[in-house]
Amino acid sequence: MSLRMKLLLMLALFALCGTVVAWEDTPTSRFDRLTEEDRVEFSKRFEKEVWPLFLRNEGDGCVGCHTTRQNRGGLSFTGKADPDFRTLLKKGFFLPKDPGGVLYVVNTKDTRRRMPPGNRDQWTAKEVELLKSFVTDLDKKQK
Repeated sequence: MSLRMKLLLMLALFALCGTVVAWEDTPTSRFDRLTEEDRVEFSKRFEKEVWPLFLRNEGDGCVGCHTTRQNRGGLSFTGKADPDFRTLLKKGFFLPKDPGGVLYVVNTKDTRRRMPPGNRDQWTAKEVELLKSFVTDLDKKQK
């Protein structure tokens, strides 16, 4: 093998290693830091407390609008509480202060970012507080 080929191979290998390291260190790999036991408990709590809020208003609600077929804004639901909870957790949608997180988008005053959009029924203060409590408790458990 020529020196040039060896250098190209080493360069390609180095680039590949750098890509793997960068991929493993992406933020999405760090969003879910729960133990399996905590993950199960929060999944149950999500299904009882938060999931009904995501189902409200049927087609105009979170789940109705963000189906896997439509995939709006990077958020898509399968319609099943446990797998959707795990996906939301893994993708960082429960980060308390993130402008892309569910808490932010249902609570923001910015009408261009607020969910649900347009003249659809906005979340009540009580509903937002329930989601905030869930997100805050989840965040504390992950630290």
